[in-house]
Amino acid sequence: MTDQWQIRLEDFEAIVRIGVHDFERTGPQRLIFTVRLDLDYAFAGDSDDLASVVDYDFVRAEILNRVSGGHIETQEKLISDLADAYLRHARVSRVEIFSRKPDVYPEPGAIGVSLVRCRSGDSR
Repeated sequence: MTDQWQIRLEDFEAIVRIGVHDFERTGPQRLIFTVRLDLDYAFAGDSDDLASVVDYDFVRAEILNRVSGGHIETQEKLISDLADAYLRHARVSRVEIFSRKPDVYPEPGAIGVSLVRCRSGDSR
């Protein structure tokens, strides 16, 4: 039996100073993130020890840490930086990140970007 473990953070909302338009530079705006991390776990379900898994707080903390660093021009740069941060964790082999701005346009809907990045040598 082969298990494929993942952590998912769905619809995480953060207030971010982001954007290239003048109206986006006047203040922060909502950004909503969905993150999926594919994990390299040998026997994660065999132990009830936090040290044997990736702490869920890590996923959220990386977003909050990155967005607290000042104005960001593009969603692409933001999620690329986040992908790099997640892949620095030894147990994370693949990252999928989707961010969207729900309030940038007056019409209903959101505009967003997504990224899939794998650890070097991982072909998934």
